[in-house]
Parts: sequence; C-alpha cells; structure tokens
Amino acid sequence: MGAPSTSTSMRWVRIVKSCADGGSWACGGRCARRGGSRRSGARRARVRESFDIGEDAAGLLLTSLTQNATQREDVEGGLKVSEPTPKRGVVLLPSRGFPMSMHETDFQFIAENSADVICRITADFVLFYVSPASLGVLGWTPEELVGRGPSAYVIPEDMPMLLRIAKRNRSREGEDTTATVRARKKDGTPIWIEINPREMHDPATEEAQEAVIVMRDVTVRKLLEERLEMLAMTDGLTGIANRRAFDEALDREWKRTLRHGTQVSLLLMDIDYFKEFNDQYGHQAGDDCLRAVARAAVGAVRATDVVARYGGEELALILPQVDVAGAWETAKKVRSVIEGLGIPHEGNPGGGGAVTVSVGAATALARMGGTMRMPEGLLQAADHALYRAKHGGRNRVEGGMLIVPRQMAGVA
Repeated sequence: MGAPSTSTSMRWVRIVKSCADGGSWACGGRCARRGGSRRSGARRARVRESFDIGEDAAGLLLTSLTQNATQREDVEGGLKVSEPTPKRGVVLLPSRGFPMSMHETDFQFIAENSADVICRITADFVLFYVSPASLGVLGWTPEELVGRGPSAYVIPEDMPMLLRIAKRNRSREGEDTTATVRARKKDGTPIWIEINPREMHDPATEEAQEAVIVMRDVTVRKLLEERLEMLAMTDGLTGIANRRAFDEALDREWKRTLRHGTQVSLLLMDIDYFKEFNDQYGHQAGDDCLRAVARAAVGAVRATDVVARYGGEELALILPQVDVAGAWETAKKVRSVIEGLGIPHEGNPGGGGAVTVSVGAATALARMGGTMRMPEGLLQAADHALYRAKHGGRNRVEGGMLIVPRQMAGVA
C-alpha cells in the first residue's frame, strides 16, 4: 500500500508524541493503493520499552498494525438510518438503500448458530420463522412451530403474562420486557423458559411490522433460585420457617384478614426454663430439643398454618381464618403434644420433670369500628398473653383478642 494522506500523516505525528508516555492508540485513516484507489485503514500504535541509545536519551520503537477496514465501513455506512431518529427501545428495519440480502444472511447466520431459540412473529402472534435450536429447547422442529403461536408450548396459565409483556413492549419503549414462563416440551416435559421480545419497526412510519423473540431454557437456574429462596426462608437448626418468612406470612395474612373481613390468630410459644435445660444437658441436647419441639408443633396444626422459629427457644404459629375458640383449642393441643414428648427436664419441676411450653394466643377480628391497623398489634397481644402464661405458673395457655378496622377492606 502506498503512503497515507497528508492529514493522516499529521495525525500519526500527534500519536507518536502522545505514545511517548506509554499510551495506546487506535485510529482510522485512508491510504492510497498502488493502483490509485483508496482504502480505509485501522491502525493500532503502542510504545514499548526500548534500549538506551545514549547517556541521557531513550529510544522509542513504534509498532503499527494496519488492517483493511474498507468492507467494515461500507457495512456500517449501509446500516446508518438518517431519518427518522429511532426512539429508545425501537429496532428499525434496514432502509431501502441497504441490501436486504446481507441483512438476512447475517440474521440467519446468528439464528442458526445460536443455542437460544430465535423466532420472528407477526403482530397477530403467528410464528413465521423459528431457529433450529427449537428442537433441543422445546422438542419441536422449526417446521412444526411455524404457523403456530406461543400457546403451542407456553402453558395456558402463563399466557396472560406473556400477553401483558407483549403489550408493555409496544406501549413502553425501552422498558425491560423479559418474561419467565412455564412451558411444556413436545413430549410433555415441563420447563421454564425466558422470553425476550423486541418489536421491529418500519423506519419511515415506525409502525410495528413484526417482533423478534429470543427464548432460552432457564429450568436449572429457576430451580436453583427457588432452592436459594427456600433456604433464605428456612431456619437452619429446626428446618421450619425463619423470622423473615414469619414476618412476610404475618403481613400477608393480616392484609387478607382486613380485605375479607375475617380473622387471623397467632400463637407465641416459649419452652419453659430452656436456659436451665441447656446448662444441665448441654447445647447439643438443647438443639435436639428445639428440633423435636418444632416437629411436634408442625404435626399438631394444619398444613395451611405457618410454624416459625421466632427467636431463641420461642416459636410462633400463624393460624389463618381461625377465631378465638379455634386459637384456644389449637394452643392447648400444641402444649399437650409437646408435653407428651416426654423429654426429660429436671430443671422444670412444675412440668413434672419434662419439657413443657407456655403459649400465648391472640386473635384479630376484622370488624367495623376497630382501631388496630398494624400486624404489630397482634404480636403485642400474643406476647402479653405469653407473659401472663409464664408468670401464671408456666405449662399453660393464655389468650387475648383485638378488633381491627373492617373498613380497610381495600388493602392489597
């Protein structure tokens, strides 16, 4: 290749001066070929350590790597769309001046070599292109899916979510519209897939002409996420719900009580003289005792009830849709079942030398005229009842009640 143009040569002088400090530069310049045609060149220049050429001077060795970038710039120039300026999140189709064959070839190359399923779908949700990865991800060949809609593989219960995502993709440009839905492979195997749709718009009218959908199997990731979420909500010692899970469940049931005008009950339970138990039998025995008590409590209530470790040797039980009488009966049953375990506890003479619990029960009734608006009120009522049970001789049940405002039925 021949010498670079004058303007490019001056730019090289500036680069050489700047590279004296060890910098790295990349630039584009035009070079004349031997035959007279011009090409665009991409050069990368850097300075590396050199040998001494004099007592007070250092020599610089400039390395230049020249690559032919003519074809790249021609493609980039063809991709530029001057009018109209695309809005955020809108993908414009190539202009009429750009060769569609090159665009289609690039798309097909990417789609056919992607591990993700890449589809093109009409505004009416009809697939007219499906990449070969559909066979591995969904068990369907592209030919079997073309002409059908997402309902061929997305389970019916999750189709409304997919439709909402599609609507959001059209009305809120630039917003993340990724959805994770449940699907079934051709053989019926349930999987989780992540769907990421992007609409394609005409560059002149910006009207939606089609959408490109990228789908991937995220079943393993979803199962790991669910496992991590379960671990984050589980007490490591007893295997029952932890304090975080309890707080979320209480808030949920409280709002449901206010919304439907029903009731919810809460039991707070404390192992009698548990410190003395640990001191006498050791912490390992104490841990075993906690696990046994937790299992007994879970077995004594309904599957819909929540049994959680509230803190230390204290357990909490949320009883949805249970009234005052029901809470009292459940509390007595739990107390009796735990006493029946017969775990020795010489430091609890009032309990016959066995492990026992004191239980405080409280029920929130949603009625007109109620004033207690926060779930903390239910906690306080149960805690006060537990205090009375412990100071009334232990191994017993005490109860309380509060009225919450029925007019808050609109709470979500």
